Amino acid sequence: MSSPQRLSLSQSVALVWRTLRSMRTALILLLLIALASIAGSLLPQRPNSPERVLQYRAEHRFWGTFFERAGLFDVFGSWWFVLITTLLFVSLIACLVPRTRALWRALRTPPMQAREIDSFPQYA
Repeated sequence: MSSPQRLSLSQSVALVWRTLRSMRTALILLLLIALASIAGSLLPQRPNSPERVLQYRAEHRFWGTFFERAGLFDVFGSWWFVLITTLLFVSLIACLVPRTRALWRALRTPPMQAREIDSFPQYA
């Protein structure tokens, strides 16, 4: 059995950058933000109503403790929500950077003239 090959630092950075450039990664991060926002909307949030959080924890001991440890009573201020949001921002920048050169070229190209459009074959 062969041992897994270790990646160099530049290969690791390239792999992370390629992953962040993926549209699939951006969609997954958007889905995670949506799910966290749903949880933040359904569960009482400590910054808005700390007394409702205490009441929820008293009524639901197991889930209250679990949600507290997961940071679901302060979703929008939790470290994992900030991390997901930051990764989404970096992912969007990574998706835009390679496309800006092509977009810039397309913007600088003069628009097609009407006589050029008329030269295309027409199909009904």
